[in-house]
Amino acid sequence: MHNQPQLGEVITYHLLPAQRPTNPNKEWHGRVQVVCTPDVVLVELLESGYEGLREFVRASQIVYVRSCK
Repeated sequence: MHNQPQLGEVITYHLLPAQRPTNPNKEWHGRVQVVCTPDVVLVELLESGYEGLREFVRASQIVYVRSCK
């Protein structure tokens, strides 16, 4: 299990199957804007063409957390 991401950290994650990704293995990157619960964060996307968009990410989707330290 991954450590809970903190405000400002960058996470790498996969989309959920319910989001119907065209490439389920694609890694998405986002900066944590809000820690909603221990299992859900709100991120601002860092992907080219998606900058500034936000989405909720569950702990089960997270592949990697890049510490802001």
